[in-house]
Amino acid sequence: MRLTLIKRISNLTTKSISMRLILTLWLFMFITTLCNAQTKISGKVIDQLGNAVSGASVSIEKPKILFSSTKSDRSGSFNFSLVKASSYRLKISATGFSLQEHDIELLKDTILIIQMESKPMELETVAVQFKKSLIETRSDRRVFNAEGSAAATGTDVLEMLAKIPGIQVKNGNVSLSGKGIAGVMVDGRQISLSGDDLAEYLKSLSAESVAKVEMISNPPAGFDAQGSSGLINIVLKKKSDEGFKSSVNSTFSQAAFLTTALGGNMSYKKGKVSLNAGLNFRKGSLVPISESTVFYTNNSWNTIDKDRNYRTVPSGLADFAYSISESTDIGTSFSTGFTDFHSTEVIRSRSMLSSDVTDALINSDAQAKMNSNYYAAGLFLKHRFSKKGNQIGFNADYFSFKDDKKRNFDNTTLDPNGSPTPLDYARFLSGSGQNIDLYTLRTDVEHVLKLFKFSYGGKISLIRNNSNMSFLTLLKGDYSPEPDQFNKFSYKENTSALYFSANTNLGKWEVQMGLRAEHTFNEGISYGEINETNYIQFFPTLYLNRSTWKESKISFSYGRRIERPAYKKLNPFRWYTNQFSFTEGNPFLSPFYTNNFELSHNYKGLWNISLSLSSANNAYGDVNFTEQGTVLQVIRPINFIERKQYLVSNSITLNPADWLESVNQVDVFYNHSTSSLQQVPDKSGSGAYLSSSNQFSLNSKKTWLAELSLDYYSPNENVLGKTNGRGGVDLAVRTFLAGKKIQVALLASDVFKTRGEIREVVVNGIIQRYNNYYDTQQIRLNLRYSFGNQKVKVQERKGGNEEERKRSN
Repeated sequence: MRLTLIKRISNLTTKSISMRLILTLWLFMFITTLCNAQTKISGKVIDQLGNAVSGASVSIEKPKILFSSTKSDRSGSFNFSLVKASSYRLKISATGFSLQEHDIELLKDTILIIQMESKPMELETVAVQFKKSLIETRSDRRVFNAEGSAAATGTDVLEMLAKIPGIQVKNGNVSLSGKGIAGVMVDGRQISLSGDDLAEYLKSLSAESVAKVEMISNPPAGFDAQGSSGLINIVLKKKSDEGFKSSVNSTFSQAAFLTTALGGNMSYKKGKVSLNAGLNFRKGSLVPISESTVFYTNNSWNTIDKDRNYRTVPSGLADFAYSISESTDIGTSFSTGFTDFHSTEVIRSRSMLSSDVTDALINSDAQAKMNSNYYAAGLFLKHRFSKKGNQIGFNADYFSFKDDKKRNFDNTTLDPNGSPTPLDYARFLSGSGQNIDLYTLRTDVEHVLKLFKFSYGGKISLIRNNSNMSFLTLLKGDYSPEPDQFNKFSYKENTSALYFSANTNLGKWEVQMGLRAEHTFNEGISYGEINETNYIQFFPTLYLNRSTWKESKISFSYGRRIERPAYKKLNPFRWYTNQFSFTEGNPFLSPFYTNNFELSHNYKGLWNISLSLSSANNAYGDVNFTEQGTVLQVIRPINFIERKQYLVSNSITLNPADWLESVNQVDVFYNHSTSSLQQVPDKSGSGAYLSSSNQFSLNSKKTWLAELSLDYYSPNENVLGKTNGRGGVDLAVRTFLAGKKIQVALLASDVFKTRGEIREVVVNGIIQRYNNYYDTQQIRLNLRYSFGNQKVKVQERKGGNEEERKRSN
């Protein structure tokens, strides 16, 4: 290798920088490198004849740490910005050339010419592989690398999320530890679903197709403002090889019953064309068990629901990209999935007098059936201008989600002796269907000047939701509608947004400021009544990062966000679970706004401690209304909460030996909630979350690996209830055979069956207690075979309707 130093460019001093910070700004920027530095490295990779080498892997590392990596473009050029002045090892690899390594001392901005040596008679590409940490802590997010974890082996995305440190999954909603519900995105496109619909969608995605999961607690202005407590971005594998690469896998999971899964994916790249595709199939059943007890003054009402649900889920995706020129790329993507679901429930309800004497019994047998499907399609165009860093992108996306649900249940009422009562039998049938369509157009521009980097753009999204619901009673052999129990609900939402952001460096300080403006119009029609809202809101963001001593950085961030209600929460129709319990929407439910503040310290990307405050006014929640003297329970969403959430989060990655990596997190939080409902008292409470994920190399070749993961949620309390302490242990062993082409993994989840949840709620002075177990104890065997060219050139792209697909409960 010949390494030629062309010149060194002196850093700009702070004395030469004179500027005014722009207050009406926004932000669209993914900070993917550590921003501790003040030097820049650029250069060009050439062969022995002086020709450009494109697609070469160029990386900067310190011992055991990959600091940053990139690819040379079609002209052979590469660039690293904001690298801390220090000593590094530079590594360069490319197909057909020998691996090059060089120790460099970076003191000032540097330009390099790197000449590669051909490797004749090479039959296999030499590539430098860096082991990614299981969890990376960056300046604006935490990243879970799914490809290196057993949690993503042979399961669906919802189950995988539940096993990621710092993420909690409950009732189909996904939240960040110590905070509220987060928005969920897939490849930068927000999922406009929530609750059961979001859960069904995530269950239809295979975790085998996930590359990483990003946890963004305070998203910049380029993202939609939806999601009061941040965003979780699920990034799918988008890698393209020069040539062909593929893998197939199968999984057998045993919980209460067996679930099997089959899948495969492939990628192909030749010249200007790249293609990725995948197919997955999953079939099996689980047995969640739920128990509820309502304590009235003179009696209590206990219900146990044992539900075996069966699910068959095929899904597929495809992604195509074409490079029109060195500066322009176009592409398209498509994904789809189907769910065939049915369940059988055995429900036993018992009324007990205060003297523990049985007062009445109700036996219910229920059968439910659901079919759902989704389609997602997107087009993108990206153009890079001649000036480095300037680019523009256009995205057009469509997302459709449909489902059809039916549930019939037979109720038999018995006296205390178990004999049928005069009105002993009733049969009911409830049904619902919905059709959601989402259309999105988005433009993003990045504009680099001498002292500033600007990002600006706009977005238009149109959401259409049409649904129907019914509740029928069997009378004289025919199902007849109950009065006022048939409903059609139509909802539309139009949102247009503009954003602008700026980024600059002032010595050791990096400053980002942004502003996003969103105009929203929505209309809901139910029972012939029209409810409309029309509003404009502004969402500022601010980020301050300062490099300190010994590769440390202190950061501060602020962001304002919104939580819009799920569509079904706006529909006043009553959805009956049985004749004694129903859920209804609230057409007057309002969105609420959250102000999020966070101060953090990061050391080498391995240790991060943060303090955060989240404040929300007029937040909504589901309240289970009960009254003395009746067993009727009504669940209704209400705006009634003013809350403040304080969080101290501490995460550290330890590498005490070459054979061990340990990722540990401790969160301590305090919630103070004030209720405007007389029936619901104010609540304050503290809690903690602890997790430890440990990966072991069992032999020197690292072909035998083991994992041990532990997590624990302490008891905690807020205005919506009190939850018990719970946690679990997961184990895994993996081995690689035949040159790592074959992987065999054995996993055990919730080994001690300790992840059940007990929750207690007090409304109107009446205690309600819920005990739920979701069949989480299971053992799983996964087999995977990979073939084709395993040395890859990586190309990743991000899609366009990034914020929408979350709220369609």
